[in-house]
Amino acid sequence: MLHAVAFIAYLVRDRFGHGASENESPYDGVIKYNINLDTDIKINGKEKKCARQVKLVRDFLYKLHLVGEYKDGDFKGLGFGNVSALLPSSSEKKHYCVTATQTGKIPELDIDKHFPVVIDYDFQLYSICAKGTENPSSEAITHAAIYEASDNIKAVIHVHSPKTWKKLLEYPPSKVRRTAEGVKYGSYELSQAVLDLISKGETDGYFVTAGHEDGIFYYGPDLITCLRCAVGIHVETVSDAQEMEQDLNELESKLLT
Repeated sequence: MLHAVAFIAYLVRDRFGHGASENESPYDGVIKYNINLDTDIKINGKEKKCARQVKLVRDFLYKLHLVGEYKDGDFKGLGFGNVSALLPSSSEKKHYCVTATQTGKIPELDIDKHFPVVIDYDFQLYSICAKGTENPSSEAITHAAIYEASDNIKAVIHVHSPKTWKKLLEYPPSKVRRTAEGVKYGSYELSQAVLDLISKGETDGYFVTAGHEDGIFYYGPDLITCLRCAVGIHVETVSDAQEMEQDLNELESKLLT
């Protein structure tokens, strides 16, 4: 139950302050928010359709190495990158389907297993309530903040790309928005920074996480717009665009069916 999680979060916050908990870790990919996962409630038909679309985009990003797993270095063995899409909801809080935590190493995700649905969240108590078989991404609460920032945003993509990240940070903040260097991944501070960064009526865009190495967030009114933005930036800094356009068109057709 969420109220139990909220009480625990209150105790943690009261003692340690925002964003600090037993889950706190200096390493990427570890969940920092308080999570209440209901494994007894299965995702319904609309949620499964959304999961199928998120899967198509996520698996496409995996092939571009924008979602994956670190093979060496300080983050060796940790997965990176996540994707989500908003669901129709009559609730005050927005519901969304998001990739599960630590699935970066898997080439193709399982619709029935790897796509939990977030049904409630609280930034002040730093908690998430979700349903599914596996915990949401460690950045799930950052996705929630992006959706809360503007009602026009319906999809979020978070990728890791060392070359693109470094290149974008060379631009001044007036040209490429970024969160502060002291703001770490999946933290309370990141969720608050996002709420300040994105304007109320904003529809699409991206920002770099200066304090979260290699991290870039893209958001848009739908998955394909969001993906085209991510791939466009990737092509500018890393890859050849010719084959990519054909693959994108094929993916777009699948998303529209």
